[in-house]
Amino acid sequence: MRDKKEQGGNVDKILHQLKRRKRFDGHVLKVDAKLVRLEGTERPCFSLTGELRDIKHRGEPVSCGCIHETILAHFPELRILADIHLSDDDGVPMHALENAFYWYGGTKGQERDDWKLARHLRVTLARARAIVGGRDRFETEYIVNAQRPRWKREAETAIKLLKRG
Repeated sequence: MRDKKEQGGNVDKILHQLKRRKRFDGHVLKVDAKLVRLEGTERPCFSLTGELRDIKHRGEPVSCGCIHETILAHFPELRILADIHLSDDDGVPMHALENAFYWYGGTKGQERDDWKLARHLRVTLARARAIVGGRDRFETEYIVNAQRPRWKREAETAIKLLKRG
């Protein structure tokens, strides 16, 4: 059998993974959580995705992908993996500095959005509203870097959960 790379596909390396499956109300929910190194990337990242199928209608798909609300309704213990989705193995969100700067309103034409800033930095809305500065990249970088120790702890917790399976 040829590997994916020979066939022109991406070769991903799964470092840790857990899967869950649940039947309810004529549906089946399959969940896949992992820490994966995608081909061409420097760092592995966390991923939490799901697939919901209607078993009454020959397993027709209802929804799939980043369906965190559905996943958490049935597997609340996976909350940390939903929170850290698309963050690297140190817990740093994708494009941490750039996205924080954008949601802070540092980009021309973009108003500050505290709710999105809070979700991106993984802080409470009250904390996001209390953040001052951030209007220039230096201040935003300081704010982002202040989150790194907490993000690292969250990543370590997520990895432990994945290892337990």
